[in-house]
Amino acid sequence: MKVSNLLSASAWREGILTSTISERTETESFPGAYVFPPIKGLENKCPVTGLDFRSLYPSLIMTYNLSPDKIILFQERAEQSGKKLHEISFKFNNQDCFAWSIRHNNTPEEKGLYVTILEYLSIKRNEIKERLAPVKEKKEDMELVIGLMGKDLSLPEAIEHILAKAGEKKRASLNKNLYHFINKEKHEFMTEYDSVCFVYSCLDAKQNALKVYMNTFYGTAGDSKSPFFLRALAGGITSAGQRNIKLVANFVKSRDFQIKYGDTDSLYLVPPERYFQECDEAYDSGNGGISKEEYWSRMVKISMEEMEKLRDEVNDFFKKDNGSSYLKMAYEEVLFPVVFTGKKKYYGIPHESEPNFNKELFIRGIETVKWGQSGIFRKIGKCIMEESTRVNNTRTLHQVVEDVLKETVKDISQTNLNEIIKTAVWRPDKNNKSVQRFISRMRDRHTREEVDAKRLIKKGLTPEAYLYEIPEPGERFEYVVVENDSSQKVGDKMEYPEVARHLDKKIDINYYLKSVVGLCARFINYDDRHQPSSEIVLEALKKLKDGNKVGENKADDSRVDEDDLDEDEEEEDEMDGDEVSKIRDTLAQKSAEKWIRGYIKNLRDGPKKDKTIISHLWKGARIYAKKLFDTTYADKGEHPTNNDYYQSFLNVLDKQEESIRLKLSSLLKEISEVDIGYRESMYKLVTKKRAMSLEQYLTSYYLDECKLLAGFRNTWYKVVGLEITRYRTLSKLQDDKKR
Repeated sequence: MKVSNLLSASAWREGILTSTISERTETESFPGAYVFPPIKGLENKCPVTGLDFRSLYPSLIMTYNLSPDKIILFQERAEQSGKKLHEISFKFNNQDCFAWSIRHNNTPEEKGLYVTILEYLSIKRNEIKERLAPVKEKKEDMELVIGLMGKDLSLPEAIEHILAKAGEKKRASLNKNLYHFINKEKHEFMTEYDSVCFVYSCLDAKQNALKVYMNTFYGTAGDSKSPFFLRALAGGITSAGQRNIKLVANFVKSRDFQIKYGDTDSLYLVPPERYFQECDEAYDSGNGGISKEEYWSRMVKISMEEMEKLRDEVNDFFKKDNGSSYLKMAYEEVLFPVVFTGKKKYYGIPHESEPNFNKELFIRGIETVKWGQSGIFRKIGKCIMEESTRVNNTRTLHQVVEDVLKETVKDISQTNLNEIIKTAVWRPDKNNKSVQRFISRMRDRHTREEVDAKRLIKKGLTPEAYLYEIPEPGERFEYVVVENDSSQKVGDKMEYPEVARHLDKKIDINYYLKSVVGLCARFINYDDRHQPSSEIVLEALKKLKDGNKVGENKADDSRVDEDDLDEDEEEEDEMDGDEVSKIRDTLAQKSAEKWIRGYIKNLRDGPKKDKTIISHLWKGARIYAKKLFDTTYADKGEHPTNNDYYQSFLNVLDKQEESIRLKLSSLLKEISEVDIGYRESMYKLVTKKRAMSLEQYLTSYYLDECKLLAGFRNTWYKVVGLEITRYRTLSKLQDDKKR
C-alpha cells in the first residue's frame, strides 16, 4: 500500500491519473529466479566469495526502464514507436509472453515513473551507506582486537600485533581506529565497541529498510490486486534477472572461477588454484614455515584482491551490455571455511576487510535460527557448525556430526530441563494438531483447577496458584515433551515446563533425539554414501513427469497434435536439470535421515547388543573347547608341571581375553558404522530362533564381501583357541592337584 500511495502521488505530479481499485486476480506465478545448485559439503581448501548484485530488481527496473508508463504490449505498436526498445520475453501459464520497454538512454525525460522514484530512493540509501561505511570499518577493526583478546592477549598486545601484521594499505585505517586505545583499559574499549555497534545497527537498519522498500516495487507490479499490476512488467523483471545472472556466470567461468552456488542475485565463487600457488608452497601441507592459520589468512587476502578485480571487470561488462551503470555487482565478505548444505542453506566464517577466524559464524537458512527450537537442538547445530569450521579441524563434516551425536547421546540423561524447552504459537484458526490438542487438554485442566480453587475458598482455605494457564490467541508459549505411556501423540506429551518440574515428569528423550535427525542429515547428505543412483533419480523424475501429464490432461481435454507433443518433450528436457537437482537433494536427504536414525539407535542400543553378541560367542567357544578337549586332547600321558606355571599361564590368558573382548567391541562398532544391518543380523541370531546359528553365519563364505566382518570372524577364532588353551590348562591343573 505504501508503494502504491507513493506511485500514485508521483504519477499525479507527472500528470498521470491512477486508480486505486483493482478487480483482477491471477493465481499463476511468474518465472522464478535462476539457481545454480550448491556443491554441498565442507569447503576448507579454498576461500569462497559471494558476488552479489546491488539491489537486483530495482537495478533491473532502472536499467531497462521497466515502468508501467514505458511498457508496450503489442508488437505492432512497438514497431511503430521508433524508439530503442528492450524486448521482454517469458513464459506464463505455459504460454510465451512478449512485451517491450522503451529504453531511456540515460535521458531524464525518457525515464519512467518507477525509475524516477527508485533513483531518488537509491540516492537516499547511498547517503546512509556512506555514513555507515566508516562505522562498519571501525567495528570490524575492533572485532579483530576482540578476537585476539580471546586468545589471552592484553588489549595493547592485541593492537600492536594487528598493526604489525597489517599491510601498508590497511595500516592507516587501523591506526586511526585502534591506536588511541593502546593506553586504555579493556572495559573502556568494550564500552566504545558497544557504542559503535549501536550506531552501526541504527544506520544499517535504515539503509536496509530502504532496500526492502525498493524491492517491494517488484511485488507491487506482480500483485494482481494492486492498481499497478502489470504482468509484462513483473515477468520482465524476473526474466531480466535470469538473463543477467547467466551472463555473469558465463563471464566468471571464462576467467576460470568455480561456481559453488548461485541463487537469484548472487554467485558464490572460488578463485582459480593458480592464484594460491605461492602460499601453497609456503605452507607445504604443514611442513613449510608458516602456520595453518597464517596460510588460510593469506588465501583469504588473495581472494579479496582477486574478487575486487573480478568485480570491476564484471561491472564494466554490464555497462557495455546494457548501456547504463545501474546494474552492478559487489562483494561484501569472503566465507572460509564454508559449508553449503542445500539451496539457501549455508554457513561459514565471514572475513570482511581483514582475515579474522575468531568471528561469529555467518548462518543462512540452517534450522537452528528458526523460532521454537529447543536449546539442545540449537546446541547440537551450533556445535557441529563451530567444530567443522575451526582452523585446526582435520575431520570430515560427516565425522564431526558423528562425534557431536556421540557426545550428545552419552550426556543426554543429564540434560537440564531449560535446554529442552521449545516454543509454539497458539492460533485458534490454524490446524496445528499437536498445539490444538495441547490447548484442549490445558483448558480441561484449567477448568478443574478453577473448580478446586472455588471449593477451597468456600472452606476458607487458600488455593495454590494455577499451573495450567491458557495462552492468548497468537501468543507464544513454552513447553517440553514428556513420556506418556497411554499416548504417543505429541499433543498428549506436551507440558508446560513448570508443570514438568512440579510433577517431576520424565522427559521423552527419544522425541528430542528424533527432532535433530533432519538437522544432522542436512549436514551430511553431501556424502557419497547418501547419493541416489542414476536409476533411482530417473525413476523419481519419470513419476514426477507422469503426474504432471495427468494434471495437464485433466485441465485440457482438447485434442493435441504431434507437433505439440514434441514441444512438450523439449520443455521437459529443459526442465530436467533443475528437477534432477531437487530430486537428488530430496533423495539424499532421506537417505541421510535414515542413516542418522540408525546411528542414534546404534549409539543408544549398541553397547547392550555388542555385549550380548560377545557373551554368546564366548559361551559358545567355552562349550566348543570342552567338547574338543574331551574328544581330542584328553591324554593322560603328559608329565606333571609346576602349579605356579599353570596359574601364571591362566593369568596371561585372562589378559588376552580382556584384549580380545576390546577388539571384538571395536570391530562391532566399525561394522555398525559401515552397515548397521550386519550387527543387527548377528544380534537377531543370538536373541531369536533362526535356522542358522551365529557361528554358522560367521563362517559362511559370503562374509568375505565385508573385510570388517572377516576380521571379526578371525578374532572370534582367537576366542575359540584361547578357550581351548584355557580348558587344557585348567584340566592339567586339576590333574596335578589330584596327584
